[in-house]
Order: sequence, then C-alpha cells, then structure tokens
Amino acid sequence: MNTEFMISRIVEMVGVDKQARFDTGVEVKLSPHYHLCTIYDVAVDQNKGVWLRVGDGSWQDLKANQVRANLVASSVLQRLKLMEAEKKKVNT
Repeated sequence: MNTEFMISRIVEMVGVDKQARFDTGVEVKLSPHYHLCTIYDVAVDQNKGVWLRVGDGSWQDLKANQVRANLVASSVLQRLKLMEAEKKKVNT
C-alpha cells in the first residue's frame, strides 16, 4: 500500500475532528533493536490532517512525504484495524 492511501484510510477510520487513543502505545521499530517512536493517540483535524501524539507528549503531523511515513502509517493503520475488529467482536 502506498503512504497516501494508508493516511486516507486512517482519516476514514478515525473520522474528521475525532481522536483515537491506544490502550498501549504503538511502538514503531525500524528493526528489532532500533525503536523509532511510540504513538499513544491519533487525531484527524478538520482539514483531514493526521496528528500523532508521541512518547514525549508532543503532537506530530503525519505527511506522506516524510521519511519513514510509510512505516508509521502502516503501524497506526494496523492498530486501528485491530481495534475495529475487537469492537466488532464485542458487538456480536
């Protein structure tokens, strides 16, 4: 999947002007031994911009042209899909 598509899926799953909080942080790793960041929340602003709250408490925007954006977007998207599946499981 390309990065722009993954970001658009994050926007769809979270919703405009909404936020999703992760029970446990999403750890983004370049390798088993190199930790890039931990993400605790994802938010979508009214302009469909995606913002991530990282380990130091700051909010960082996610753009398709950033270095490692594909890795970050795929990690967040994977967690959102897992949360959606768990929600469906509970509601059945």
